[in-house]
Amino acid sequence: MPDPVSDHYATLLARHYSWMFNLSSDEKVTEQRTILELLLKNQPRGPAVDLGAGPGFQSLALAQLGFSPIHALDTSPELLAELRTHAAQHNIETHQADILNLANFVQPATASVIVCMGDTLPHLPSLDAVRGLFASAAKALALGGLFILTWRDLTPELKGPDRFIPVRATGDRIMTCFLEYLSPTTVQVHDLV
Repeated sequence: MPDPVSDHYATLLARHYSWMFNLSSDEKVTEQRTILELLLKNQPRGPAVDLGAGPGFQSLALAQLGFSPIHALDTSPELLAELRTHAAQHNIETHQADILNLANFVQPATASVIVCMGDTLPHLPSLDAVRGLFASAAKALALGGLFILTWRDLTPELKGPDRFIPVRATGDRIMTCFLEYLSPTTVQVHDLV
């Protein structure tokens, strides 16, 4: 059965993904490094995992902070290719894979840190999938390891024109998200470019 999230990235979002942040890759990596440096200042450096790595903003930041090796998982071959163009001097292994298959790429009790940042977590298809990911992450983490999560809070339900969220506009491109609330636990995000 086709994965709607992977299909969406393949047919539309991957080619606009880095552009929508309105920062260069280096600027975005620096931003993420600043955040992760605060969270990980006392964390032993060792293997790290970036779930939903995309073009590697967090993977590269983790590498710059001394974590190695880094396993970067994402379903988008285009975004992983972009990550590889920036990762030449770092020990980053890219895996085109569903993040729910984390156990296939990381041995139990080995990861110093696992990050799942941006809108990766809300892309999961169900609450059971979220629970499964948390269980896999717990098994992959070394004693004292950290699991860092971020996501956009889509509650409470937005109504009317508030459901349209401007992302970025330039002279030749406009990106807006439209939110459709399907149930108390499901929000469908439509990217319009």
